[in-house]
Amino acid sequence: MTDDASLLLTSKYPLSLINLAARVRGSVTAADKDFIRDIEKITWSEKHLNLARLEDRRFAAHALSLGVPVFHGFGNFYALTFHPNIEVIRSVNVAKGRPLEQVASIMTTKEHLGELFDWQKLPQGFTREKILKMMDAFFEIGPFGFRGPAAKTVDSHLTKEIAGKRTIQVIAPGYHCPSNELLKEALHEAKIIYFAATSPNISRNITGAEEPAHYKLSGIKKDFKQKEPGFVMVSHQSEKMAAKMYPLHELMSTSIISFDRDYPLQEGLPVVTIERHGSLEMIKIIEILNSLNIGYVIGPNASKRLLKRKYSSQ
Repeated sequence: MTDDASLLLTSKYPLSLINLAARVRGSVTAADKDFIRDIEKITWSEKHLNLARLEDRRFAAHALSLGVPVFHGFGNFYALTFHPNIEVIRSVNVAKGRPLEQVASIMTTKEHLGELFDWQKLPQGFTREKILKMMDAFFEIGPFGFRGPAAKTVDSHLTKEIAGKRTIQVIAPGYHCPSNELLKEALHEAKIIYFAATSPNISRNITGAEEPAHYKLSGIKKDFKQKEPGFVMVSHQSEKMAAKMYPLHELMSTSIISFDRDYPLQEGLPVVTIERHGSLEMIKIIEILNSLNIGYVIGPNASKRLLKRKYSSQ
């Protein structure tokens, strides 16, 4: 039995980084094994990469393409991004304390957004062009999330059935975030059009309380420094600068709009659901929807805003 074949037989989660690379690539080159060993030697509780440095983005992009989960600056906070291979997702879920099969969000870059949704299953009044125009409006000003009918090409383990429709949740850092360069290079190297993503925090299943997303890398290091399978950590160029870049956004997970439900038209306008009230203020979300001639319903989970994480030094 070959070395790589033996790696594929293990069923313990989280899988090791070498094992995840074998799952993602089918086989792992000697150079990639050395690269992963280098990752494992780094004391990530003390060190990190920086989005502003080209060589650091390339390092993180290669790691991401190999199946290594990566914490990175995302808009004005942080995200945990990883390969959409189901074994990588399961390993991340276990590391966070989530159920093994919990569905992750999808993360991609602007050029691939149109490939992720089933444009034949939009609610009445919507077209592909109108949805993409809405996405552009929100991503131009910062991080945001959308749920809609999933394209047939999206892996089933990244979909969630709602009201008889197969849906996906897509989040992105906004068109002007430096993390797009990291994602673009990693997608190209991995030869895929999307990654999986989740919030950078330990699950409330472990802590027993709601766990807001981290906007300080120091908090991520504290939570995940000893967690398997291992992670690469990439900071903002400056956390203060990142916060100032998004004056309309609070330091928390994204707000989310869904376009997967069929509602009657509102005064002739097609209708979306404001599914989650996160970083972007509700009044701004409504203002943008009004400007696009899109009606809205505020979902039950959006009636209360997400919590912002508090750090002991604050």
